[in-house]
Amino acid sequence: MSATTFKVSQEYFTPEKTQEFLLEHEAACQNMEIVAFLKIFQKYDLSFIKEYQEVITAIIDILTGWKNEKKGSELKKVSTYNSNCIFCEIGKSVKVYRWTYTNTFEEGGKERIIYESQIGFRFEIKEGRLTEYGICNAYLDKDEK
Repeated sequence: MSATTFKVSQEYFTPEKTQEFLLEHEAACQNMEIVAFLKIFQKYDLSFIKEYQEVITAIIDILTGWKNEKKGSELKKVSTYNSNCIFCEIGKSVKVYRWTYTNTFEEGGKERIIYESQIGFRFEIKEGRLTEYGICNAYLDKDEK
């Protein structure tokens, strides 16, 4: 397990709370906004977890790279696919979110370029309860399978 993954005791998340967390996480992934992820982490008060800061910092680092207000970055599409970790947690399931965007304020044809970014999340659920959550940086691309 890397510093971008944390475990929680099985008692922390009830099955209902797990489903709520997953739905809110999915909604945050559909707009790829940092604020949405920060709200989730605050709502579920995950700050007591030692690796909390590393996980949220990693999410922020990945999401900071795509959006640029000066360039008019505009989210076009978010798609997902299932993969597996190929490094620290070999074989564990990873849900990858891939989003495309354009920079509408650029000129000279650059405003039509479609850029792409992605992030992989790992969720371990036991008996309906979230017990492990994190980011995976080494997974198979859907085109490599």
